[in-house]
Amino acid sequence: MEMIVYGASICIAFLLGAYVKSDNKKRIANPIKVIQEKREERKINEELERQDEIMKTIEFNIDNYDGTSYGQKEIPR
Repeated sequence: MEMIVYGASICIAFLLGAYVKSDNKKRIANPIKVIQEKREERKINEELERQDEIMKTIEFNIDNYDGTSYGQKEIPR
């Protein structure tokens, strides 16, 4: 039981220390917010890549259109 309390107090002390201002008056970034921002950025990048793939497929289909569906690619959804 003492080890659990000791370990928890070390974790709490570390997290509280992360909020202390450094010498250059800047706060250390909250690691949870940094992870959330990276996750949102990755989602946005994946959506942009998906939209880019759709636009390239549409452009390919327009360039290769000969009046029939032959040679057309399926648009990813």
